[in-house]
Amino acid sequence: MAAADWTHANIEKTKKPTHSLVALSWQYSNEGLIKINTDRCRKGDDGRVAVGGVLRDSSGQWMRGFAVNLGVGQVLEVEL
Repeated sequence: MAAADWTHANIEKTKKPTHSLVALSWQYSNEGLIKINTDRCRKGDDGRVAVGGVLRDSSGQWMRGFAVNLGVGQVLEVEL
């Protein structure tokens, strides 16, 4: 409710939204399936890149996690 109040107040002042808030949460997979969630990062100073993630079963239980240092690269390379 607070997010809606903030957005409404800003629209009234500026007549256009300046930001939008979105609530994100993990969604369960179908029964018998495994879901993988990943994220990547790149350090801007020297270009080091890494990726990590977690595998979860259909009840949300963590099965295995991982983290990998990929060396030096670009954001697009890490995304791929």
